[in-house]
Amino acid sequence: MQISKENKTALLIGALIILAYAPLSGFVFGLKNDAFTDYFPPKFFLGETLKEGRLPLWNPYLNFGFPVYGDMNIGYWNPVTWIVAGTWGYNAYSFTLETIIYLVLSGIGFYKLTSIWNWSRLVRINSSLSYACCGFIVGHLQHFNWISSMAWFPFLLYFFLRYLSEGSIKPWLGFSVSLYLFFTAAHPGIIIGAFYFIMIIFLYDILRVRKFTAERNSYLKRIAILIISSVVVLAGPMYAYLEVLPVVNRGEKLLFAETGEPSGWQTWISLLLPLASTKNDAFFNSDISMRNQYLGLASLIFLVFSFRKKILKEIPQWLTITIFFFVLCSGTFFSRVLYAIIPGVGYVRLLGEYTIFSLFGSIVLAGYAFDHYINSDRSRNVEKIITAIRIFLVLLLLFAIGAAVYTKESLVFTAVSQEGSGMRSVIKHLADSLSFYDAIYIQCLLQLFILYFLYKKIHSNNNALMKWMVIDLLLATLMNLPFTGVGIRSPAEIQQLINSATEQKSVTNISESIASQQLKDSVDKKVIGDSRWYQHAPGNLVKINYPLILKTAENHFRSDRKPLTDQLPFIFTTSKKTENKLELRQFSPGKILLTANFETPDDIVVQQMNHNGWRLKINAKKSAIKTNEDEFQTFSIPNGKSEIMLEFKNPAIVFFLIYSAIIFSALSGFLLILHFRKTN
Repeated sequence: MQISKENKTALLIGALIILAYAPLSGFVFGLKNDAFTDYFPPKFFLGETLKEGRLPLWNPYLNFGFPVYGDMNIGYWNPVTWIVAGTWGYNAYSFTLETIIYLVLSGIGFYKLTSIWNWSRLVRINSSLSYACCGFIVGHLQHFNWISSMAWFPFLLYFFLRYLSEGSIKPWLGFSVSLYLFFTAAHPGIIIGAFYFIMIIFLYDILRVRKFTAERNSYLKRIAILIISSVVVLAGPMYAYLEVLPVVNRGEKLLFAETGEPSGWQTWISLLLPLASTKNDAFFNSDISMRNQYLGLASLIFLVFSFRKKILKEIPQWLTITIFFFVLCSGTFFSRVLYAIIPGVGYVRLLGEYTIFSLFGSIVLAGYAFDHYINSDRSRNVEKIITAIRIFLVLLLLFAIGAAVYTKESLVFTAVSQEGSGMRSVIKHLADSLSFYDAIYIQCLLQLFILYFLYKKIHSNNNALMKWMVIDLLLATLMNLPFTGVGIRSPAEIQQLINSATEQKSVTNISESIASQQLKDSVDKKVIGDSRWYQHAPGNLVKINYPLILKTAENHFRSDRKPLTDQLPFIFTTSKKTENKLELRQFSPGKILLTANFETPDDIVVQQMNHNGWRLKINAKKSAIKTNEDEFQTFSIPNGKSEIMLEFKNPAIVFFLIYSAIIFSALSGFLLILHFRKTN
């Protein structure tokens, strides 16, 4: 079978991205911080529950229970999550591999998107690598749902633009499939940002067609079809989120003062000096993951070149997108104004999350200018831009060397004892020992070296130019990964910790207090998160801020009574009479079976939050579940022997899971049939 040139290029882009993220794709280093502490554990829980032959709807092990289907951060409704969880399951390797696949998809997706504008192959490759290796992706490699959502976004935008221009069935199918994949994989802030991103494109298109009645009517009809079909496709996850959001602690709008981590002016120096963003916390005044905005030198040069009237008048929507999101994520007065007046934005805690959309617009602007330069305008202004950057770098280089010598803040003057041995320890030692001035002059030297060849090859053949653009992006990615992307442990070491935690599974003992059920936390929480995800012991004493916390659980954690209830068993009677006997026959996520033998009527309390879906049967008869003063489930039991079944059932969610699976499978199947029919 002969592979087309387009597919060969896509394979090349995928290979280069794998190379750029070699420490991760080679399974030498594991993902750090939030990746395995926050995003992995819920997926692990889904996989373990499915292995037990149960439908994962409720997790009783953290925060006194919560409905997992309503968490927008774990990809519960995403088909990829279910495929992995339902087959080989989630472990350190499958989770890492899924991340790598998303990185590759982000580059290939952007390459696919650029085909709409008929850019030259050189420009398309540079743009796709600029996106997949941009500072935002490298900086947020630990934030799984930011990476997964932005992998699907280029596909979503590609099919959206194609459908608006063509109105045919194939792009509509592609839009519907990619919309579902994006929506169910995305962090809520990314969803909100994507909505306004597409709205800006839509508004500019409306202005374009407003004078042509026939075109305008056809355009509005297509928009109406997209809106209706989007609601149909997303009905399942939307129902789940709308059910849960009113009763969880993250469903309320924030004040601007409660937001954090904006992309201030300091962070934008990383457009030229990405390594410098890894040092000097006081200067950047933000988390290290929020500082890197690097796009590559070629994209930076042509981004500057794009600010010419004859280019901007062709693509005003992309300039608007770039500026709008730049202002929104900046944390300035203007950011405060937008935050206050734009619906939905006020629910996002980290303003820097919107940076990716500004970078996305910047890459498109640079791509337009780059393609314009190659095909029609070999302007000497590009050489002037490169020269100006080189002069600036030389001055900055002299400053950094002088400051390092004067302050003695440099690796050259610092003797740091190295713990451990091997490549990983050496890399960690060097990364920790670099000073801010070291990072500046090292990056300056590297950029001057690459700019020298870019300057020489700017009028040369495309292959020579491409080589140096690729080298630039690969080096920038590899140099920053140790700081924001990967940690010191390998996936093998992380998996050992997961195995160790899983082996400590607990069997619930209703006669013991919650405090005595707390297993010894022998696992480093900074590596794989709270061990309760793995140990299966309910009634956690300590609030886990991620993932969901029901408002009732939040109230209990703040209650003065909590120290008292911590000393009570997970399941107990209010009278605490020893003659009233309770026996636990079965405990699993979403189901509790008890046998009671009471001499006198009594109330049973389960230290678990109540939620729509919990059902109680006493001696096979339905009964009511109440809530006591501690927000726990409570129900009355008569004297004598009783068989008690407490079960979590949500027929609407089960229906929408089946509905979503059918809709997504049907749409994907039709899309593949049309694709292969056209190919053959």
